[in-house]
Amino acid sequence: MNTTEGFAEAIRNRAAGTVSVCITEELVGMFARLSGDRSSLHVDEAFGRRSLFRRNVAHGMLPVLMLMVLPVARVPGWQCRVRSLGARFAKPCFAGDALLVSCSVSGMDEAALTVDLEFAIRRLGGDAEVTTGTLTLGYRRTEAPTHAAGLSSEGEDGDAAEMESVACVEAGENAGGIHDFAKGDSEALALDLRRRHARALFDLLSAGVPDGPGPSSLGDWLACCRPQEMLVASAVSTLVGMRLPGRNATFMDFSVSFGPTAMEWGEYYLSGTVSHVSVPAATLRAAIGVAKRCDGVEAASGALTVRVNPASLTMPSMEALRAEALDLGIAGRVVLVTGASRGIGETTAKLFAVHGAKVVVNYNKGREDGERVASEIRASGGDAIAIQGDVTDRQGVKEMVAGAVTHYGRIDVLVNNAAHDFLQIPFMELTWGDMQREMDVTIQGAFHCAQEVIPLMIQNGGGRIINVSTVATDVPPRDSLKYIVAKSGLTGLTRSLAVDFGRHNILVNAVCPSMAQTDLTQHVPRMAFEKARRDTPVGRVAEPLDVARTILFLASSLSSYTSGQRVNVAGGGLPLS
Repeated sequence: MNTTEGFAEAIRNRAAGTVSVCITEELVGMFARLSGDRSSLHVDEAFGRRSLFRRNVAHGMLPVLMLMVLPVARVPGWQCRVRSLGARFAKPCFAGDALLVSCSVSGMDEAALTVDLEFAIRRLGGDAEVTTGTLTLGYRRTEAPTHAAGLSSEGEDGDAAEMESVACVEAGENAGGIHDFAKGDSEALALDLRRRHARALFDLLSAGVPDGPGPSSLGDWLACCRPQEMLVASAVSTLVGMRLPGRNATFMDFSVSFGPTAMEWGEYYLSGTVSHVSVPAATLRAAIGVAKRCDGVEAASGALTVRVNPASLTMPSMEALRAEALDLGIAGRVVLVTGASRGIGETTAKLFAVHGAKVVVNYNKGREDGERVASEIRASGGDAIAIQGDVTDRQGVKEMVAGAVTHYGRIDVLVNNAAHDFLQIPFMELTWGDMQREMDVTIQGAFHCAQEVIPLMIQNGGGRIINVSTVATDVPPRDSLKYIVAKSGLTGLTRSLAVDFGRHNILVNAVCPSMAQTDLTQHVPRMAFEKARRDTPVGRVAEPLDVARTILFLASSLSSYTSGQRVNVAGGGLPLS
């Protein structure tokens, strides 16, 4: 008999066809038992909930197995086996999904008795493709049905319900990340292909298409299909999900080609060797091979690509939070506060001292007040020195910083608080000299101080700079142009320094209080304060301690990821940022 006779016509008659598959939890469990792919992503509910998918994902290879119940794989009088298989997993599928598996013939070799197929797996009711790929089937003519001899649930193959998986994963589940893999790394799984696995595969296919054109019996199905190659393909899922890379894998694609000789029942090795690692893309590529355990003869080869997802984050323990969050990181730090002889600066210096900081109390003309603040800190058990320095004078700033470093050895926190005045002058009465004096203190002073301390902070591994600004830059009061312009410039300085020196772990922020009761605002009419109180949702104006607490927060470990920001201290009043 001509072995090719009728082959083309038989294939054409069966070329078209689809099968509907319902992915259930039971089906996922059946695949896990068959293949050995018990990856946490598929079977551990808690792990799935923490994954990027927020739930368990069904094995991508599971619906691919359903290709073996398509009409083209069940041609009467012909038995097929997989010659090659490749798939690209575009989207995940989940328990509860209803899928449509379809294929079309893309080529046929009548002499070799092979058919090339293109397949697609889609969700029912949608056009989005979950999986696409290619499949080559090789056929041989069968004169009589292949019976299911030796496939009973008893005997040497044991109870199918308690069977061992196709792949043996002795090392357990790998939990590595992309940095744990390098070119040349390899993993190997022992495969044990037994007749009972054919029964388990048949049961899985029958469960997946209970209402469709699935195989009517195990014997009828085996008359049309050899299952060994597809069982090996299921084990590729195990290699990815359990070892290469393991639980953090998202299977992207694979291809495998089987040798000219059909695989038999018996023992094999499935190996994977990393051929390329891309850390930026978090992907790895691996070559795969299947060989007989008895003689090492290669039975299949291919490749796969996997994305290695970052491991699920573990939140800090209570012990870690006690160790880190309760320690504000202020004790022992050296803090330079400019304009600290009164008002917000004085309160800020004292508050830092209360938390164990070593405080440099800067003053310009108020020597007596500066010494008083430092003396009060020391009298309460704190550590402080008072140093004179005009922040508008670069040489004076150099000497102030040098004095602080001579005494304490370093500067960790700079609070640019020095201000000129808050005198309100109508614009037409302003002189450029008025403008210049305001900017000299506010902007030039902060500029000089930052340039002197930043090199020290870089040398010491980082630091904090907090500039004291005002919400008035967004809601300007009348006749305050010089003050508003200067403080607006401070915002630009804050954000630029944050960008330029963030890589050195120097965090720069601005504190922006609303009108606070200090010496600077003593001349402001009481009516203005009363209006501010009425307009503020919390029902009062800011106090120096409100501002000092915010400055302390920005200097503490509680704000270790905050930089370039304007933090308003306005009691809920405008502006809301």
